[in-house]
Amino acid sequence: MWRATLTEVKANDSPAVSLFTASLNDLMDLDAKRQAATRNHLPASVWLLLMLVSVTVCWTTGYSTALGESGRLVLSMIILPVLLTAVITITADLDNPRRGLITVSQQSLIDLQSALKRYE
Repeated sequence: MWRATLTEVKANDSPAVSLFTASLNDLMDLDAKRQAATRNHLPASVWLLLMLVSVTVCWTTGYSTALGESGRLVLSMIILPVLLTAVITITADLDNPRRGLITVSQQSLIDLQSALKRYE
């Protein structure tokens, strides 16, 4: 598309062609940003910190349970690991926008593609 636009700009330098060129440039910039957003992932240090916090919380819960009455702390023995598992699962899911429970819809691009095919 860009080569065809450059050919048209060289042949016909009108305000309409200039507006189309600017719009096409914006479209290409937005597409590059969208692709970069899908390629960016959480750094390994974030995952390491999340795992370290998870291990520490589970260890302290188990240790405090061994020291006190287990009847009162059974709820915390269940809730904290489940909450940590939920946080890790959601973080991993958000880090991968193409698959998982939370996905980024590509419907707007599919609609654009079908609209462009009508003009071919």
